[in-house]
Amino acid sequence: MNTGLSPLDQKIRRHIVENLIDEERSWGRGDDAHWLLSRRLAEASALRPEELSHPRVAKEALDYVNWVIELGRREYGLVTLAAMSIGGESRRENSIERLVQALLEKYGLSREALEFFYAHMGEAEAHGDPVYKLVEEYATTPERQEKIRTALRTWCEKFRAAQEGIFKVAPRP
Repeated sequence: MNTGLSPLDQKIRRHIVENLIDEERSWGRGDDAHWLLSRRLAEASALRPEELSHPRVAKEALDYVNWVIELGRREYGLVTLAAMSIGGESRRENSIERLVQALLEKYGLSREALEFFYAHMGEAEAHGDPVYKLVEEYATTPERQEKIRTALRTWCEKFRAAQEGIFKVAPRP
């Protein structure tokens, strides 16, 4: 991320580090590192070991990841953080709960298999809400405000496309 050492930069870095610690450690949200929770979900979905080691990745998902990386290279770090945190962590009320209910009903997955989603319930307070304050501190000009709005709008479009792409390559129940 393109940040320096200003007081705002230090707040941004602290937020990112806290978020990473939360997602990479078993003592954060969830009973294990989030990448392991994702793997647990994949294994519970009856994917074969070769599918886990060589997954089919939707082009739209790769486009999303590449866009985020490029945004981080090109823009001030908070622009990328705002797009991902406000877009990704500030969801509609009960959206994860509805997703979990659908996965329980359609696939019969256990609570343990769905821990990735349980770990992300309430993430807005921990990861999304603090970013609003950082944006408020940063976006003091119309140009900066527009950069945030544009990044957030594009993030939502790219993330939605990635989700749709995943449905194209995901195995059917």
